[in-house]
Amino acid sequence: MTATEPAARRLALPEGSVQDKTAVLEITLDHMDQGLMMFDEHGTVQVCNRRAIELLDLPAELMTAKPTFAAVREYQLRSGEFDNETEAFRSWVRTSGFEGKHQVYERIRPNGTVLEIRTVPLPDGGAVRTYTDITARRAAERAGAQSERRYRLLAENASDLVILRDRAGERIYVSPSCKTMLGYEPDEFATIPNRELIHPDDYPNVEEKLGRLSRVQPRTVTVYRVRHRDGHYIWVEAVAKLAKSEGADEHVLVTARDVTERQMQAAELQAEKNRAEEASKAKGDFLAVMSHEIRTPITGMLGMVDLLAAENLDARKRSYVEAITSSGRHLLAIISNVLDFSRIEAGKLELERVDFSLASLLDDLHLLMSPEATERGLDLSFEIQPSLPQTVRGDPTRIRQVLINLVSNALKFTQRGSVSVTLSSAPSRGPETWLRFNVADTGIGISEPTREKMFLAFVQADSTTTRRYAGTGLGLAISKQLVEAMNGAIGVDSVPGQGSSFWFDVPLEPGDPTVAAARAGFDRGSIHPLRVLLAEDVELNRDVICAMLRRHGHEVAVAVNGAEALEQVERCRFDVVLMDVHMPVMDGIQATRRIRNLPGEAGKVRVVGLTADVLATEHERCLSAGMDACFTKPIDWDQLLHALAPAAGETQSRDTSVADTLLDLKTIRKFKAQLPSEEFQAFLKGALDDAEQVIRRMQTLLDRPVELAGEAHALKGSSGLLGLKAIRALAAEIETTARNGGEASDLIDRLPPALMTTRAEACSLFRELEQ
Repeated sequence: MTATEPAARRLALPEGSVQDKTAVLEITLDHMDQGLMMFDEHGTVQVCNRRAIELLDLPAELMTAKPTFAAVREYQLRSGEFDNETEAFRSWVRTSGFEGKHQVYERIRPNGTVLEIRTVPLPDGGAVRTYTDITARRAAERAGAQSERRYRLLAENASDLVILRDRAGERIYVSPSCKTMLGYEPDEFATIPNRELIHPDDYPNVEEKLGRLSRVQPRTVTVYRVRHRDGHYIWVEAVAKLAKSEGADEHVLVTARDVTERQMQAAELQAEKNRAEEASKAKGDFLAVMSHEIRTPITGMLGMVDLLAAENLDARKRSYVEAITSSGRHLLAIISNVLDFSRIEAGKLELERVDFSLASLLDDLHLLMSPEATERGLDLSFEIQPSLPQTVRGDPTRIRQVLINLVSNALKFTQRGSVSVTLSSAPSRGPETWLRFNVADTGIGISEPTREKMFLAFVQADSTTTRRYAGTGLGLAISKQLVEAMNGAIGVDSVPGQGSSFWFDVPLEPGDPTVAAARAGFDRGSIHPLRVLLAEDVELNRDVICAMLRRHGHEVAVAVNGAEALEQVERCRFDVVLMDVHMPVMDGIQATRRIRNLPGEAGKVRVVGLTADVLATEHERCLSAGMDACFTKPIDWDQLLHALAPAAGETQSRDTSVADTLLDLKTIRKFKAQLPSEEFQAFLKGALDDAEQVIRRMQTLLDRPVELAGEAHALKGSSGLLGLKAIRALAAEIETTARNGGEASDLIDRLPPALMTTRAEACSLFRELEQ
């Protein structure tokens, strides 16, 4: 009986212990994964299982007949089993007989199957031969060998350094590029400890990152310095990955690339950035100094002229005064243009967002420009499209500045005819309301080549107009920069000899008419007489401001520096202090901080700053020092007197000129619109309570400037996000002072009263918003 007979028939043998065991043995042989043949001492096949027949493609009928070894070989020769072997092998097959000795070898069959053939001799002279299919194993081994050859080829020819190390840090493999990159032979490099190779400043970070490698974080990238064999250091970017192959321990594969040139370029870029920032700061400082030095004497001159104009003058003297006023205003306009241009170039321009009336804007422009138009015999008209909103939110000062530039140019270059200013809707470019301001004239017109360069700095229509028509050529360049800063666009249409039409489009949000009305509806005579302390070191400016205030019924005391102002506030009661910022002995910033530290009502006196510095950072510095408001010289008298009204106990509608010193109304209104009333009030109270906790922590950190700067930075961010403007300004200055190693105790002492005032303002604001 052979393994080729049906299993069912074999299992049907009569029961008996021998037959049962034989049947079980035959079933086992039939289901083995290995092929098996057993030969007797004469080389005759006694047993052949089904797997052997399948692996060798032998006919079942041949094997059932118990053929000899020679008969099996003869069949294999005829069927082409050995056609892929050498002729010598085939000759050996034909001539060799059965050998029952121990042997193991592999053979590839014509179908590609790889067989491991193993012969084990039996004690009686026969043998058992097994056939195992090892095709998959050999394919995997070949693939692994090919992969290893590829990776070794890549590693040994790559410019990057490749290192394989175990988890203990011992380097198992170092690629040959080590010699090129670091000057070491790979074997030499493999024995040097990391501590001797890595720069001492970088070593702790490298070891810490390598120690964090795990299955959760299997990869890390580190840039650090490695010592070259000649002693200098190079920068490398190393990628370390956790590697684990089947059946092997975990290893760390490191690939390192020389990034010295990249690091040097980054250092150069940082140095360039630092130099650019220093240059920008120097330009800003220059602007501040020039603004102060130029505007201070102009303030005195124009102030005295204003006082003189109010006197009872005859016609001839009045014409002299008007000429001085006109020339002074023109000089101030030129200076403002130059300073504005420099400020924009230095990136120091700050835009405001307030509610204002379009009609009031054009009325002011009409009032300002009509005298010049009348003097030139020109018709100046203004028109607003009826469908436009009455009130918008934006920067009316900058819009007015652009319009004044355009109208002034139109009047200057028009000898007869008219100049018209129209305001209409512009094609929408987004969700905001887009408006078009158009200034058209019947003047000399502009040629096409000249139009292309009209908005460049120091450019006029041609070289002759510079002499015929006075000006710096900066007006249009500044106008273009201002319009673009407001995210708008500006252009010109013109026909030589027929006139020009300059236009600009700007996006503006809908505004609150009540706020705009409050800004415009100020009456100088509504302020009750006040006791005012003026701190000003320039005698001419003192005379002008004192005369103007006394003309409106106010009592004025003077101080020539901050120290005198502080002394007088300590001794006497004042309703308001007008504080010049730049003074000898003690400046206005320091004096204000000292005043805020005074006990009782003296520390709460209203302080209004006066500065010739046009930079917005100067205003923020004044507010953070504790001033209630700050104005730029030359003084706008209406604006200054308006700022005195709260000290006189006047009931004023809240507007951005007052409340904006403490709160960012736009931000707060946005939060109010998104939350129910109770949630809004709770949210605002919670924000102020959190700020109080941060301030208490800051008071304990005076001797720890790094932690103090961190707390100040957090307070600056949260208060700015929530619209707590004064607290944000103070926190910003504390952060800067702490980071620079300065003394911040005075600033920190200013925070609790600022918080208290802000909390009161927030409560008042909440009540007004509810109404």
